[in-house]
Amino acid sequence: MRRVQKNYQMHGGLRLRHKQAITIEYLQNPETLRIPLQQHQGPAAPVIVALGETVSRGQPLTMSGDYRSVPVHASLCGIVRSITRTAIELQTFESSATWQSPANSHSYKAWAKPQLREHLHQLGLVGLGGACFPVAAKLAAHSNSNPTLVINAAECDPYICCDEALLHQHSAEVLSGIEIAIQATGARDCIIYIEEGKNTTASDLQKLIENCGSTGIDIVSTAAIYPGGAETQILSSVSGKPYSRHRNKTDSPLISFNIGTCYAMYQAAVYNSALTTRITTVIDPTGQARNFSLPIGTSLSYIADCIGINSSMQTRFSGGRMMAQPMPSDAVIEKSSNCIEYRSRETAPTERECIRCGLCTDVCPEQLQPQQLYVSARQINEKVLSALDLQQCIECRCCDFVCPSKLPLTRIFQQTKSELASRAKSKLDADIAKQRFEKRESRLQRQALEQAEKLAKKKQALETTRTSSPLSKKQLIEQALQRAKAKKQSTSRARTTSANTTSASHTTLQKPNS
Repeated sequence: MRRVQKNYQMHGGLRLRHKQAITIEYLQNPETLRIPLQQHQGPAAPVIVALGETVSRGQPLTMSGDYRSVPVHASLCGIVRSITRTAIELQTFESSATWQSPANSHSYKAWAKPQLREHLHQLGLVGLGGACFPVAAKLAAHSNSNPTLVINAAECDPYICCDEALLHQHSAEVLSGIEIAIQATGARDCIIYIEEGKNTTASDLQKLIENCGSTGIDIVSTAAIYPGGAETQILSSVSGKPYSRHRNKTDSPLISFNIGTCYAMYQAAVYNSALTTRITTVIDPTGQARNFSLPIGTSLSYIADCIGINSSMQTRFSGGRMMAQPMPSDAVIEKSSNCIEYRSRETAPTERECIRCGLCTDVCPEQLQPQQLYVSARQINEKVLSALDLQQCIECRCCDFVCPSKLPLTRIFQQTKSELASRAKSKLDADIAKQRFEKRESRLQRQALEQAEKLAKKKQALETTRTSSPLSKKQLIEQALQRAKAKKQSTSRARTTSANTTSASHTTLQKPNS
């Protein structure tokens, strides 16, 4: 285990006491599942099952050839009871039937990168660090390069411990998944980041790497400072310079995966298993953390009932203690659900005026100015907010934690970013409408000019004919009348001749024989 030689050092952050739970528990399967259709960054894939259809565990419910649209699969055997715009509900039943995708008959080790990439896409793999970026899309973007592979095993939130439990109970499988990630990316270097407080896990993994003879994999100890496990902070450590959270993931020479993603890669490549379960840290109202392997689509109410929590008296949050976001009452476990917390309903702390102490600036890992952002956010001053780089805020809530005035800084920043995004969308829509209007006006003007040109040419032709003729207008009219009269007379003579001929014929036919 070593520490990376780097020029970049994270600014601020908090040293927090971490909860540790290194076992993975299982619950009885629920009777119903509500599986969301969109559990990733990108559009939902088209549904391919019908109402009343019986599906097996791992069977695809949606399917798409576009890497941005990741398929979802049945977490358990069941019957499709409803299909809505956002989710599919299954009535589950006990069965050992498991759907198997038509994988390549050869070992995954013989697959080319495109084959492996397509296989992972069809089995629904996304990044399990929380962002849920499609794995196949990330691999495709680096298909022509040999990036540095960064494995994130550093859980920055003090209450999340699902990755640590995964390393303790499935370290060999995780290591195999890392090797599959190396194969899929073509990476020449691989770095595994683990927090300093998890030395036992790191040393066990180092021994496993040595025993397996894996080469090119380094384990790096990173300081146990929140939010040091965030992707931006880890990639900044590798690159030696600040790494923007809004930077396009496909433009970087670095490619990162969470260890949960690597474990899912192992399950997909070795056992042909779709991503249907999620190891989730569940925190009860007393603060006790436990890890459960849960079918995707399990309701939070069902989990609360199983572990003895009165869910009607609790508020549910996702994302850990520091970056928690409130969840609706009908929320379910998704691919992004790394932590679920049940809290007793509490009275919000009293907010007071900012005293300009500067503590928020000291702890901000992105070196922002939360105090100035707060003032500008209340006024929605877009120009100042852009200059202060509001969009770079990772919403870690370090500023909330240390603020003596109990100001909800992060919530205000979130609302402001949402408002700015809404304004940007409205402006974009207005610009598009303006462009359409201008194109229509241009088209109408062009058509009017073309019509005017045609009329002018016709008028010019008539003028040319009139000026080139030696006869006057009156003479032309008289000639036209004479031609019409002559034509009329000719037609009349032709009719008279025809009538006489017909009459003579009838007279000949009626003459009696002598």
